[in-house]
Formats: sequence, C-alpha cells, structure tokens
Amino acid sequence: MRPARGCLAPMPGVTPLAGDLPLHRTFVRADSAARFAGCSGDDFRFSGWEARLLSRSGVPDGRGSGGAPATVGATLHLRAGIELRLGAVQLRVAPELVAAGNGDFLTFPGRDGARSSLSSPFYTGTFSADLPSRPGLEPLLRADFGESGIWLLRPRFALAVTTALPDWGPGVGEGLVLGRSTAGLPRFETATWRRVGPGLVRARWFAGTAVESRFFDRAPDNNQRSVAGMRLTYEQSGWTIGVSRNVMRARGGLTLARALSPLARVPADSSIDLLAADLLFADPASGTLAWFEGLRQIPLRSFRDFTLMPTEGLAFRVGASQRIAQTDAARWILGAEAVRLDQPPQRAGRTPQDLYTHPVVVHGWTHRGQPLGSGLGPGGQRQFLSLDREGRTWRLGGFLERVRWNDDAMYREFLAYQNRHDVTLQFGLRGGRRLASGQQFDVALSAGQRLNYLFQNDLYLAGYRTDDVRFAQLTLSLRP
Repeated sequence: MRPARGCLAPMPGVTPLAGDLPLHRTFVRADSAARFAGCSGDDFRFSGWEARLLSRSGVPDGRGSGGAPATVGATLHLRAGIELRLGAVQLRVAPELVAAGNGDFLTFPGRDGARSSLSSPFYTGTFSADLPSRPGLEPLLRADFGESGIWLLRPRFALAVTTALPDWGPGVGEGLVLGRSTAGLPRFETATWRRVGPGLVRARWFAGTAVESRFFDRAPDNNQRSVAGMRLTYEQSGWTIGVSRNVMRARGGLTLARALSPLARVPADSSIDLLAADLLFADPASGTLAWFEGLRQIPLRSFRDFTLMPTEGLAFRVGASQRIAQTDAARWILGAEAVRLDQPPQRAGRTPQDLYTHPVVVHGWTHRGQPLGSGLGPGGQRQFLSLDREGRTWRLGGFLERVRWNDDAMYREFLAYQNRHDVTLQFGLRGGRRLASGQQFDVALSAGQRLNYLFQNDLYLAGYRTDDVRFAQLTLSLRP
C-alpha cells in the first residue's frame, strides 16, 4: 500500500525494529538515496533539526561525532533544515554549525618536518594518514552542508547528490568502510532494487571527493582524493547479506574513470582498496538483532596470496542486541559488540600495513582529518556491553567499554613492550524521554581512565612517565 499524499515514509528496506534496539547506535537505516521513494504528491516541512551539547575533560574521543571535532571542553553541534518534495525530486537543505572551545590537552608534535606540527606523530612514511593530534589551538567555529542533498526518486531507482552521513554496511552501529566519525562526504549516489524470487536485491554506488585537513602537509597538489564504492545486497526473511568494493585514489579529484574504480583493476601502489562483506539478522518477534562486518584492505591478487597470508589486512566487527525481558510497561535489552582493526605481528621481515593507512595515498582513508571508516582508527580494538530498560516514553541504561588505540603504531615505537598499550576503560549511564511537546531528549554521562596515554609508561624507559588520564563526558541532545 502506498502512503498517503504528503507522507514522509521510511526508506525501502528499513527494518521495523527501531523500538527494540539499545542506545549504543544499534539503529537500522536504509538507503539515503531512496528515503522518500514510497511517498506520493508534494510536501514541505522543517526537518532533521538537532541540538547536541557535549562536555568532555581529560582527553578527546571523536567517535561517532558526525564531523564535530575531537576536543576537550564544551562542543555545541546544531543542525536544522527544510525538506521540499516536488514530484520525483526531493531537496533537503540541512546545514550544521559546530562551535567548540577546543581546550588544551597533551599531544606529541608531528615527526615529519614537511607536515604540520599538529599532524600525527604515529602515521607517517609507509603508514601515512591525515589524523591530526588536535584540530588547531584556538576555539573552533565551523559551518558546513551537513545532511543536505537533492534526490531524484523513482519506483525502482534513485539518484542523489548529497553530503548526508552515509550508511554503508549492515546499518547497525559505526561501519568499517564509511562510519559516522567524519563530516558528510560530498558525493554522487545511485541505488536500484529488484525483487528476485522471495528476496530483494539492491545495488548501490557512490563516488565523491575526500579532502585533507588544515593540519597535514604543505603540498598543494594532493589536497583532494577520489573515493568510490559499489555495494550489492540480498534481503530475505530478516536476513541481509552484503558485499562491497571501495577504492580511494591518490592525488586528484573525481573523474568518470575514478568513479568506476570499483569495477576496475587499480594499481595497489597508488590506491586504497577495501573489500567488505556484512551480514545482518533482525527478528522483531523475538527482539533479536545480530550483525557482522568484515573488511580486507590488501587486495586478493591470487588464491596463493590468500593461503600464505590469510589474516593480513583483515578487520571485523560483530555484535548482537537481544530483548531479554518484556512487560506491558517496559522491556530489557542486552547489547554487545566487539571490533578489531589491529593487524597481525611482523612476519618474514615485513611489517603488515596498518588499516586505513598507505605510503602513497598519504592521507589514508580519511576526510578532513577524521576517519572515513571506524572512528577507532588504525590499530583500534573495542569491546562493548550494555543493558537498557525501555518504556513507552523513556529509556534508561548503562554500558561498559574497553578500547585499545593505535596498537599497530605502538610496535614501531622504541621498546614496544606489552605494558605500553594505550587503553581506555569507561562506564556510563544514559537515558532518554519523549517530551510532552513531542521532542526526544537524551542524556549520557560516562567516566573512565585512559591508561598509558600515547604509550607513556615509565617501566624500563628512563625519563618517561606513566600517564593514566582520567576523563568524564556529558552529552545532552534534543531532536524531533
């Protein structure tokens, strides 16, 4: 059945499980290029506004920030927009404004003299990436296009030009290929879908341009890189299986040939080639949601290469959410996720390439100095556990998390022994309530400790100190 005139329908393929998901970003989204494909008629409305205030002490954490800089102190993130639909064309203008105090915290200067002193000291040379230690030294005020875009929507295909945050992977949490820790990538998108027997087949393509941060290098000829991806999925009876290939090419903006890179053989010495596969299972009746996403950065040139080095270039994340109890008034939801991006140890005198880094695509898999993929960044690792109670208009829960940062880079440091792992341990409480006026108000409070921050541990290292940094974070948000 088609929605009524003026509707704002969900995108095709949205899993109707939103109420059964815990708060740790286990939401299921569908193709942004097809969001309003089910609607008829014209429509105009205010849309997509959000106000979010974050205050953090100690050391920054920019994961899932949607482009807000990773800083300490207060950060205000505002977004507001309008949507206009005229027949098959939908226009959304939803700019974002970010203001951040950008408080002081300890950093190490960059080690490459040709780069900014704020560039990463750990990602240079063979393992290069544009991941600044901090976004400058002054308070920040930045505006960008946010969730804006224009879509052409037809019954079996959609075209778009957009900067909206991408959804690329199982649609749960933060993806490994395109995550939620960077400002929206300006890009073209197209999507098509067909019924094949009892299932639904989708094909998607995107092509855009990633740019460097202000705190990387001084070379004017490498400020832009093309990035393109193609994804194929099959959905049936609560199962979704997807595969994709995603390519970033060095030095140059988008051209037709570069836009079609996922279909071509590309030179490994001047491109980042990510092969990904994912699986999603959703069962609304039992309240079960499970997902897996795997990634390989080193291209599979031959079966022989795979048999010799089956784990090189691999990364994965796996998680589940389960409704464990339910009454007429509320339900309990248990969630867990594990992510591993670090690479195997050196073998045969050759060090494996860090995920998201490259010796020629020197910015790595980044955009504006933030990871395009998982916000954990190269060498990251994460374990997460949550328990939430959800009522009809409110939610309350808690979580525990362990994160290991930049672990591959640690083994390139002087005396890289086990006591120097840079690890975050944190716990938190979070809640939300639907207000009488219709808005959703959410709050989250967490605290923890960053152990051996920047690999600083004084055992065996004269002149060093052990730097364990305590931190706390408060997040308030209001949205429709």
